[in-house]
This record gives sequence, C-alpha cells and structure tokens, in this order.
Amino acid sequence: MNQREASEDGAPPASNGKEQREEDALAATQIGMTATRSKLEKLMSGFTTFDDVMRIGTRKDEYRLAEMRQEMSRLEHKLEAEIKKRIEMNKSLQNYCDEQVAQMTEAFERLLSDRAKQVDDRLDHLTQEINDLQTLVAKEKHDIPLMIENKTNELTQKLIAFMDAFEEERQRRTNQEAMILKRLGDHEHATAEKFERERVRYKFLWAGLF
Repeated sequence: MNQREASEDGAPPASNGKEQREEDALAATQIGMTATRSKLEKLMSGFTTFDDVMRIGTRKDEYRLAEMRQEMSRLEHKLEAEIKKRIEMNKSLQNYCDEQVAQMTEAFERLLSDRAKQVDDRLDHLTQEINDLQTLVAKEKHDIPLMIENKTNELTQKLIAFMDAFEEERQRRTNQEAMILKRLGDHEHATAEKFERERVRYKFLWAGLF
C-alpha cells in the first residue's frame, strides 16, 4: 500500500506495470501461502484429532493399566496373604508333626530303655545264678572228694569197730561157750561121780539086804 501511494504521488508511469506484476506475484504468493496455511491447518487439525484420539486411547489404556495394576496389586496381596497363610499352616503342621515325632521318639526310647533294663535285670539275675552255681560246683568239687574221704574213713572206722566188736563178741561167746562147756563137763563129771556113788551105795544096800 505504501508503494502504491508513492507511485501515485510522484513515480513515473513506466514502473506501474512492474509494480503490478510484483503485486500480483505477492498476491499469488499470499494466496499460495494461504492455501498452504489452510492445508497445514487441516493437517494440524487432523493431527489434533489423532492426538485427541491417541490421548483418549492412552487415557483408556492408562485407566485399564491402572485397573490392571490395581487388580494385580489385589491379587498380589491376596497371593501374599495366601502364601503367608500356607506358610503358617505348614509351620503349624510341621510343629505338630515334630511334636508327634518327638512324642513317639520319647515313647520308643522309654520303651527301649524299659526293655533294656528288663534284659539287664534278667542278665544280672542269670549271671548271679550262674556265679552261684559255679561257686556251688567249685565248693562241691572240693567238698565231695573230702566228704567221700570222710565217709570212707568213717565207714572204715565203723567197719573196724564192728570187726573189733564182732571179734570181741566172738571171743566172749567162745569164752562163754567154753565156760558153759566146762560147767557142763564139771556138772556131768560131778553128776557121774554122784551117780557112781549112789550106784555103789545102792549096790551095797542091795548086798546088805541079801
């Protein structure tokens, strides 16, 4: 506009065509720029729409992602609680099993100890009986020959005493029989003498009668 005013004020007519061409070129340029700007604005409007769509989609994805994260967090908490619960249950079960094993082990060891004590007592009793028997056998082994010897000596002494008594009795009986025989002999002799005297006396008596 300033250029046109300057030309109207004092420029020569020869330059009017050039200025007109420049203005036309400038107008064409402006029109081109306007068309380009319009295309760019449409293109940017398209980008804006795509950006809005992407933003909306991103927001939806972010919401879904947040929901998924929240669900995962809930599941993780639930899983942790379940794991903790399982761990506590396993600990309780392990403690119960350990207690049962300890009780059974204690009962088994007590039973083994009782049985071992019974076996030891029986072995001690048998050992004592065997020792007593061995002592008795050793004593009898020493005493039996001595007892046999003593019994033999006793029987020998009794036999000798019996033989001595028998011999004394035999001698006494012999002496008694001899004495009896002597008495019988003496009595017989006396009787014979007496008979003879009586016979002679009777003979004399009978002779005196006749």
